[in-house]
Amino acid sequence: MNRLRWLDALKGIGIILIMVSHSFVIPYLGRVLNACFIPLFFISTGYTYSKKGIKKYLTDKINRLLIPYFFYGIVLVILLAVFKYMRSGNILNNTLFGMISLLYSRYCLYPRTANENIRFLANEVSPLWYLTAAFVTSIIFEFIPKSNRKQILFSCIICITITIWMSFLPVLLPWSLDTAFLGTVFMLFGLLIRRINLENLNQKKLVIYCIVIIYILLAYFNPGINISVREYGKYGVLSIVLTIMSDGELQSGITAN
Repeated sequence: MNRLRWLDALKGIGIILIMVSHSFVIPYLGRVLNACFIPLFFISTGYTYSKKGIKKYLTDKINRLLIPYFFYGIVLVILLAVFKYMRSGNILNNTLFGMISLLYSRYCLYPRTANENIRFLANEVSPLWYLTAAFVTSIIFEFIPKSNRKQILFSCIICITITIWMSFLPVLLPWSLDTAFLGTVFMLFGLLIRRINLENLNQKKLVIYCIVIIYILLAYFNPGINISVREYGKYGVLSIVLTIMSDGELQSGITAN
């Protein structure tokens, strides 16, 4: 698929939202904006998906996701270890723990609601979690059935079921294995949007406005979405469904525009 300027612009806006969300709190609008940018990248990846063959697909994902992850991750871990050495004088332990954290690729070991936790990725490195999560999600997406709408629906049901089951795990799994199936659902949404050709919604502004309004209401009704640490909101299993409804619906409206 040729590059789509509007989609590149949309992802650029998503990157800006990520930077803003990690820099300061946006009153009132923050809850709405912060809940949508991660699903946006999964859905856009599914929207631009094309069959390349397993070997070429894996090579492409390794080059685009894993090589940048380990390159920038190792550089940041070493720099942080040097800075910590200037204060504490123990560069070996800092470097070793940083490398272990990089291999695990999660912000912490337990969900943030746990009384005691083990924090892995430092703040300066933690945004890189998405690269390994996107890699695992892309691999799952490549191997699941998706040739037609019935297969896409079946795969969505299976991935949602696995996501719900994994939401009860006591630890956050390495490389976002516990949330990758939710990312796969969003990728399937993106693929479905492209296949059913929703471009005609551009003339149906009322539908787009309704989608945005419903998303805003759901975002306020179900706050606390942070996929990086397996937080889907405040209603347990129901929050997973609400997250899929709100984010999937919003991105469907945006990409159809």
